[in-house]
Amino acid sequence: MSQDITPKQALLLWRMLTAGTPELREPMQSKARPELGPHERQELIDKGYLSAEGRGKKGGRPIHLVLTDKAWAWAERTHGVELLQSNSKLGAQVLQDLLRVLLPFLREHELPLASVFSERPTSPVLDDAGERDAPNDMVRPHRRTSLSERIEQAYLELTGGRRQQRVRLRDLRAALVDVPRDAVDHALLELQDEDRAVLYRDDNTAALSDADHAAALFVADAPRHLIYLEA
Repeated sequence: MSQDITPKQALLLWRMLTAGTPELREPMQSKARPELGPHERQELIDKGYLSAEGRGKKGGRPIHLVLTDKAWAWAERTHGVELLQSNSKLGAQVLQDLLRVLLPFLREHELPLASVFSERPTSPVLDDAGERDAPNDMVRPHRRTSLSERIEQAYLELTGGRRQQRVRLRDLRAALVDVPRDAVDHALLELQDEDRAVLYRDDNTAALSDADHAAALFVADAPRHLIYLEA
């Protein structure tokens, strides 16, 4: 967990991240749970994890808390998640809401639940030159396959073999689910540095889904949602 976020603040972010309704995903400030003190809530706003929208004046629209791109990025990279606070049932609700999204995702992409928990090699490069041991159910490749090649293969599968087409990072990541996210991010940035690919932002923010936000790659603090493979 990020050291600048308390467990209670983290629980609020996870509650909003996994919520299944707009009322819970962007709650009124007065109804957000777990209830934070004004100082705790303002910390999340000042640090860029939340924004407060609405006038909040008498007769005006109430203030709603809204997640930022930074909150989604934090959720993807945080470690040591703590959801149980003072016997609160909110932690269990977060897990339930997460499974509600995760299990259909696994079915849609034909991924067994066991693959989430199974141990597997995490290296993005597969090479049989070193006679590396492999489990019986794994097939050792006959040639060295780099991660950039895998990204290219996944991209072409998504576009029907065509380059210079827009591909959403959420779809590309789903096709590379067995590769650590940090490794994919590094390879994508290398492809862009080598002018082999372009990463850019989808400015139609209203059309971005939660999956788009979660899959975004941040470059100079700006999210990138799309990849364009050069010819």
